[in-house]
Amino acid sequence: MLLLTGRAAFALVQLPLLGLGGVVLHALGRASGRYDRALARERTLRQAGGALVAAPDRDTVVAAGLAAVPQLAGDDARGAITIADGHRVIVKGDAGADPLRIPLRGRHLQGVLAVGAPGGVDDGTRTVLETFAGELGMALETAGMASKHARQEADAWYRSLIDNAADVVTVLDEDGTIRFQTPSIEDVLGYPPEALAGTKLIDLANRARFVDRLEHALYTGSSPQERFAVLFLDLDDFKKINDSLGHPAGDELLRICARRLTERLAAGDTAARLGGDEFAVLLETCASPEAAAQMARYLLDALAEPLELAGRRIAISASAGIALVDRREQPPADEVLPRSAA
Repeated sequence: MLLLTGRAAFALVQLPLLGLGGVVLHALGRASGRYDRALARERTLRQAGGALVAAPDRDTVVAAGLAAVPQLAGDDARGAITIADGHRVIVKGDAGADPLRIPLRGRHLQGVLAVGAPGGVDDGTRTVLETFAGELGMALETAGMASKHARQEADAWYRSLIDNAADVVTVLDEDGTIRFQTPSIEDVLGYPPEALAGTKLIDLANRARFVDRLEHALYTGSSPQERFAVLFLDLDDFKKINDSLGHPAGDELLRICARRLTERLAAGDTAARLGGDEFAVLLETCASPEAAAQMARYLLDALAEPLELAGRRIAISASAGIALVDRREQPPADEVLPRSAA
């Protein structure tokens, strides 16, 4: 039997205590490290969330989200954000192969956050990223709503500005079809805007302008001549061109004819397309039948010159009618126009 007393006994008791203290200190150190990392993650998460709140639009929100990925998941981590924009799917960033994918949810799914890290993503980091993904989804939804509201306000302001403009503004499709017309058209040309929607511009304004010029010649003309002439020109077989070469070719032919007519008129005279394949020419200073007939032949010859259309060289012909109008009688403008054009 061994009996220890005094200092020796104390030493034997102290040895196990020292061993236990090392274990405790090591555990405390590990806990302290985890706590510090948790604090750092929380601090980074708050900063990243603040950047999302401050972002004015979706592009800035996406940029802030991508910038936060290495801060939250490590310096080597890479991120990518996929969002839907109308009918397009937009991907910003590159998360590499086989990344962690987290949905971005607001009230509705906004997209996907992908995070790739060389060493993978541990549970703590994943939790932080999922929290951040929720904030990112809400920020995307809020920015999208703000952008939509801003566009609606801008559209309303622009529409109000256009609707109240004194100038005539017309919105056309590529083929010249009128899609929008300002109400001012009624004050200028006498047409209600709703009557023009869906019609071709080449059918819109020429006729109204011609009637306006005709009334001016009848009632307020300053020419000393008592009479003036109106020529009516009809393209021959225009329907065959439309049927064989297509309506775009037909429209191009009408534009070419209109240009040829206007280029050969004197200052003060007016050429206009009345509709279909009919053109009219107002000759304010042409007072005699002979002068009107000579001008009609000159214009018919101009229309008959061969031209290139839809890759083919063609020649057209036209017919002409002449009306001599006496200013002293002041007939209504509609009576001057032929029935087919009135």
